[in-house]
Amino acid sequence: MIKIRPISITMCLIGSLMGCGGGGGSSATTTPPAPVIAKAQGLFQGTTSAGTSLEGIVLDDGSFWGLYGTQSGNSLLINGFDTGQVTSSNNAFSMTYTDFPNPGGSSIQGSGSGTYTTTSLTGSITENGITQSFSLTSPQTTAYIYNTPAVISTVTGTWSGSLLDGETGTVTVMADGTFVGIASGGCAYSGTFAPRPSGVNVFNVILNFGTAPCLLPGQSATGIALSVSLGNGTNELIVAGTTSSPAVGTGFFAIR
Repeated sequence: MIKIRPISITMCLIGSLMGCGGGGGSSATTTPPAPVIAKAQGLFQGTTSAGTSLEGIVLDDGSFWGLYGTQSGNSLLINGFDTGQVTSSNNAFSMTYTDFPNPGGSSIQGSGSGTYTTTSLTGSITENGITQSFSLTSPQTTAYIYNTPAVISTVTGTWSGSLLDGETGTVTVMADGTFVGIASGGCAYSGTFAPRPSGVNVFNVILNFGTAPCLLPGQSATGIALSVSLGNGTNELIVAGTTSSPAVGTGFFAIR
């Protein structure tokens, strides 16, 4: 049970304002064009037309990661996550993604399109021939600032939380970004956190599964992680990743 706090995003605004004047005491001005947002980027949250809560991040390379589920008070009960690629330009976007239901459901291919502004994503997604509309926004908050470098010290130490398959587990992150962990079913895992080279507040993650009883013995997953301050001295760690062959989604969500 987790809650991703909404954050502000930083996007490049491209626009121009032109004016002209005439003689004889008269003048005329042109209406400024609407701002053109060069690229969708940042963390957004909202709902679909089916009432599902959706919270996701579009990264600097256009990759997309999103959690979805049912809102319960101040917490999001996670049903699964999506990951894919967003192409955006001139306030319009399209996307293709893979949906990894929780727990352990077969992956589903989806696609979507819509429009964006500096603070919103609006459009529709289609899976298995079923289309839902969605509206996501990026409210202002200081709990998480996307356009600032990720810092390893925000995730070092031990976290206890839940895995995407329903198990509980722990992760201990060292000062160099390496980590070890174990799930309640006995699976041991290890890997690394590394700040994204582009300087945004996201970690690249590599997760290596140990031998049986791990469900994916000897395999590795790659993905991302976020560290969010929840106030009152508490912090949240969100990790999501996928294996390559076969493509299987995994995640870890903790508050301490």
